[in-house]
Amino acid sequence: MIQAEWEKLFSYEKKYLNIGITKDGSPIQAIGIPWTGHSSACNMRIPDIFLCEEDLYDSTILAQLDTFTILGLYVFCDLETYDVLGRFHDLQDIFLKDARNLRDLSFMNNTPDWFMLFIQGATLPNLNPILHPVDPAKMRHSYCLGLYNCQVGDISSLTESDLHFHELLIWGGRDKADYERWKNVKSLIYHYNKLNNPNP
Repeated sequence: MIQAEWEKLFSYEKKYLNIGITKDGSPIQAIGIPWTGHSSACNMRIPDIFLCEEDLYDSTILAQLDTFTILGLYVFCDLETYDVLGRFHDLQDIFLKDARNLRDLSFMNNTPDWFMLFIQGATLPNLNPILHPVDPAKMRHSYCLGLYNCQVGDISSLTESDLHFHELLIWGGRDKADYERWKNVKSLIYHYNKLNNPNP
């Protein structure tokens, strides 16, 4: 963790915190908005503090993070493993860029309050872990799912669930069958963007 971010983390006085992870812990100055709607953009929990991957295993840093309610997690580099993200139980907004090592979403079994999820470059067998029993007291009006150049196997858990997305955005290949299968997921806004260059 770079010194400036360390000082920010250990002097941060608010209850809620959003974190970003970069390869060397340096802050990202500009973050692209993947969502189409103004309300979705306003719901983004962009980072207040930036870490590097090694910080996720540092007991002193983790103890300090545990003093906050962490709502936003923005990862801008490929992690060696994503299981460690499951410790952040209160996440609402999850943004995983360059996620080539992401092979399942099991860490999201521990994030029942999420309502925004963007993933780039992952290969996933299914999306089952994003589904949680709906708590009427925590109903979100704007579930958003964005998948950029991700390979996803079985999506029947989404098509058969009661979860309705506000936005479902897919950046995929030029296969019409893939467009059609995602079309069966319940969503107010559905965009399938065909990538000419599939590399993230």
